Amino acid sequence: MEQQEFLALEQRLGKDLFAQRLQSQLRISAAAYGRGMGGWHWENLSLIPILLNLGLKILCLKKRGLSNTIDFRVIENRAAFPDLPPAFHDLRILHLSDLHIDGMPDGGAKLAELVQKQCFDLCVITGDFRFSTTRDYSVTLSRMERLLPHLACRHGVYGILGNHDFIEKVPDLERLTAVAGGEVLTYGQSVEGRPLRAGRLPCKYVIHAVGPIWGEGDEDAKLSTAVKGSLKLADELKLESISMPAISTGIFGFPKDSAAKITFETITGYILDQ
Repeated sequence: MEQQEFLALEQRLGKDLFAQRLQSQLRISAAAYGRGMGGWHWENLSLIPILLNLGLKILCLKKRGLSNTIDFRVIENRAAFPDLPPAFHDLRILHLSDLHIDGMPDGGAKLAELVQKQCFDLCVITGDFRFSTTRDYSVTLSRMERLLPHLACRHGVYGILGNHDFIEKVPDLERLTAVAGGEVLTYGQSVEGRPLRAGRLPCKYVIHAVGPIWGEGDEDAKLSTAVKGSLKLADELKLESISMPAISTGIFGFPKDSAAKITFETITGYILDQ
């Protein structure tokens, strides 16, 4: 990872969360390469995979085992909530978990064939992206590059890291997920108040700004903060134009006239302060 990308990740997460993630990775590495059962991690010996491979062949189980690793199943779960916002009605989410794509004997070809047959509006990948925790990401990245175009959908592809996935590869993974209009959410990170790639929308970014729910208290100040935060972020991204929706006036119930007044005053004040 380049130093500039490293610093950008630190700024994105904040120093505390970034340090926590690095400490977590250090513990994983220490557990893998440190003193294990009997004073040594026998699974790290290069001879162990050779012996296991030989044993499976002798028992005539290797072919069956490899076949099982790509015997994917699609399970459909339906969820219904009485207070679900209309925008989420009939939303179809494809959830891929623990891909371990570098360990797939066919390189992910069968998985790509399977997802092409599915209809979905949003794809979520929950780590681990890779199986190995000892080698580099080259195999994982090349196979994800072939898979991701098949995951392109209306709302994009979003992923989170697993314990096998080290944060240093987030920039590379995001360059790949950008093909499908998505992003990798890192340890302890929320999408609130952050720019997301716009997927197929006719703009560069979508800034996710959560406004207040009417009746929760201090609504005017919270709405003003949401608007101001969006404008500040647009400046940081050096955007030349921005379209501001009527934040909180939908299901959150903020009175439209009051919201329009606060939004206009906040935008005017922000421009005058620059």
